[in-house]
Amino acid sequence: MNIQAFIFKIKRLLYLIIRRFQSQEVLAVYDNDLDSLLKKLGLFDEVNNGAFQCPECCIKITRENLGTISNENGAIIIRCLSTNCKSKEQT
Repeated sequence: MNIQAFIFKIKRLLYLIIRRFQSQEVLAVYDNDLDSLLKKLGLFDEVNNGAFQCPECCIKITRENLGTISNENGAIIIRCLSTNCKSKEQT
């Protein structure tokens, strides 16, 4: 293995270790408060009408299968409850 490949692997390992220990703010919402949150975000009608699709599995998002709402680079991303989509979000 050449020295450049070794240095790259060390840098990548350090990056992954640092990223793992960085804190992320996570906000939770009770089921009773979800409708008011969706209204506040202007997403209530769209979610109830099934206007969103999960970016990971392309399933239509409804109130019953809404998993996460996140802000990624200024865009609101809604994912379903599937554990596969949640695990992809954290990688």
